[in-house]
Amino acid sequence: MSWEDFESEREARNYNSELYKKYITRYYQTQGYHLVKNSLNEGTLSDIIMENKHENLWIEAKNTQVSIFAKSDKLRSEIFDYFYNWLILRPERRFKFVIFANKFSRKNDTKKILTREAEKGDILNWFTDQEELNLEEKKLNRINSANESEILGFFRNTDVKVCSLFGLVERVRDREDVFRKNFNSQHKRLLREIKNRRDPIREKDKLILNIMELEYPQIFWQVQSKFKLKKTIIDKVRGIKNERFPEFVIPRFEAAEPVVRSFEKNLNIFRPHIEGPIYDRGTDRLDVQRKKELLYTSLRRYLWCKGLRRWESDFFFAYDDPIDEKPKDSVEPIKINLPNRKLQTVTKPIYKPDGTLYYVEHKSIFIRLDEFDGKMGLYIWPRFVFTYNGINTITGDHSSNLHKKYLNPKWNRNPSWRLRLEFWSDFLTSDYFTREKDPWFDEFKIKPLMEYTVKWKSKTIGVNDTRIDKFFN
Repeated sequence: MSWEDFESEREARNYNSELYKKYITRYYQTQGYHLVKNSLNEGTLSDIIMENKHENLWIEAKNTQVSIFAKSDKLRSEIFDYFYNWLILRPERRFKFVIFANKFSRKNDTKKILTREAEKGDILNWFTDQEELNLEEKKLNRINSANESEILGFFRNTDVKVCSLFGLVERVRDREDVFRKNFNSQHKRLLREIKNRRDPIREKDKLILNIMELEYPQIFWQVQSKFKLKKTIIDKVRGIKNERFPEFVIPRFEAAEPVVRSFEKNLNIFRPHIEGPIYDRGTDRLDVQRKKELLYTSLRRYLWCKGLRRWESDFFFAYDDPIDEKPKDSVEPIKINLPNRKLQTVTKPIYKPDGTLYYVEHKSIFIRLDEFDGKMGLYIWPRFVFTYNGINTITGDHSSNLHKKYLNPKWNRNPSWRLRLEFWSDFLTSDYFTREKDPWFDEFKIKPLMEYTVKWKSKTIGVNDTRIDKFFN
């Protein structure tokens, strides 16, 4: 009689686990990697080791639900074991650690430890809790002698892939199908799919427009100016007074005598650089260009009081003071708490593995003032702005490379854009202000996103599906 204890067999003997590893290997092979080692044939710490010309991957595969917090879970000790093996290698030969798992317990908390955006404090707090690790004393000593930049570098550069065996099989097959087909077949398939999906579903629906109607005061205040340039008055007033003065415009080339215009009634702070009485006029009496000039200048003041900084036509949440390149502690992200919405992170610093500041990511909004259907409104579009220190913007090729992060389906799909538009709509229409409001703000209001009824849905049929009317044709 034979003796077979299936419960005590090591993971490498488990069929599903080995199938999971097999498809992980095929997944990376479609990306140009080749297999170096596999734990089925060699009893190594790493389940799979893959390589290409530029990178060496050590992959831990768990076709189960795992946790990096539960002391009874093997993965917690294995991560420290990987870290030890990473430390003892020369810096130029160190590997990239990858974890594949079916599911993670406390997924959001895990993201705070094993992502590039992870906070230093969260990583170090998890790292210092080494109870019940069951590692050799030699390994523990080497692990605890690691400096802070090594610890942050390892954990922030760890890749986590959450995927079931079924999902992994489907993804691999899709990738391999693409490689098997020739280019002629590919372009025919894409053309057929475009023709099949170009017609929307004919059903009444409401379309959300990225336009927000603007309500503004029906009168503004005007007084004769001694100067034709706004900058001249600002410089002269700032030179003698530290008070906050009203937002205003001086329209150039409109008339021989320059005037100051503002929605603020009390303009006496500008004397003696203005002269004569301050009188009111109807806003609708201005031509479109002059009205836009007054409204856009006032809008910038309104958004500044809501905590936004302007860069060209983009408005973003900035820090009050620049962040040091090597901060003593991680700087907290800026978060906005609006009624009936979850706490929203709008600005967050991104750090390099050594703890120095890499860049700061800001959620921003592009705004253009224009008319729609006879009404003045704001055309808005969500964007991202990147800065060196939380204030000064990054431009040129550096900015273009950072924006590439968002050129993928996660950020470009329609629901993502809709949610971001809805956040900005809620923020702009809310009574959220970080600075003192001007008196005319009560008459200066931004309405929610416009809706437009159409005779079709902004959706199409599924991939490889065919509409019944097209099928019979």
